[in-house]
Amino acid sequence: MAAGALFGTFSCFRIGIRGWELLGRVGKVMMQSRGMLGTFMAISVGISC
Repeated sequence: MAAGALFGTFSCFRIGIRGWELLGRVGKVMMQSRGMLGTFMAISVGISC
């Protein structure tokens, strides 16, 4: 989630988003990165079993 926060904040600042919209978008990116990591972890556990 920390990587999502970093990348989300950087990309929002780059395109000029500020304020409450920034917080909403960064939160969305954090949840997406967490979900992607969880998916990859589940696949790797499934392969190793």
